Amino acid sequence: MNITEIATDELYRVLTAAIRKSETYSPYQREELNLDIGLESAPLLGDDQRVMAITTRMGSILQAGSDLLRMWQTIRTAAVQLAKNGAVQPMMCALRIASAFNSTLWQRDPVGYRQDSYSTWRSQISEFRDILGDLGIKDELPTDLHDRISREVIFDASSFWRDWDRRDS
Repeated sequence: MNITEIATDELYRVLTAAIRKSETYSPYQREELNLDIGLESAPLLGDDQRVMAITTRMGSILQAGSDLLRMWQTIRTAAVQLAKNGAVQPMMCALRIASAFNSTLWQRDPVGYRQDSYSTWRSQISEFRDILGDLGIKDELPTDLHDRISREVIFDASSFWRDWDRRDS
C-alpha cells in the first residue's frame, strides 16, 4: 500500500505535514507512520502449518486466505476509500493501524519493540472500527493483535538463507 499511489497530491501533502507535526509533538513518543507498506500474498508451503506470514528484508508475504491477509485487506480497503474521500484524520488513524500491523510482522524481538505496535493498535482500534462502520466495511479486526499475531505464525526468513546465492559446487 503506497499512499502516493492512492492519495491525491494534496492529501499526500496534508498527511505528510500532519505526520511531521505529530512527530514533533512529543519527541519521546515519536510516531512513525509508513506511507509505503509492502505486503504481498501467496500460498505458503512448508512443514509448519501455523505459519501465516514470512518476513524478509525486502517485504512480507501473507498466506493466501489467512486471517492475517483478511485483516490486511480490511485495513487497505479502508485506506483506499479514505484516500478517495480525502479525510485526513480518519486516514491518519488508518495509517497508524496499518503501520502497527506491519511493524508487528517484521519486528524480530518477541517482546520489546512489538509492544509499541500492540499499544498503537489498542489505542486506535476503537476509532478505526468506527471508521470502518462509516465506510460500510465489515469489521473482523481483533481488539488486541496478540489474539492473531504471535511468534508461531511468523517465519522470519531474514534470519535464514543468508547464503542462498552461494551454492556448493
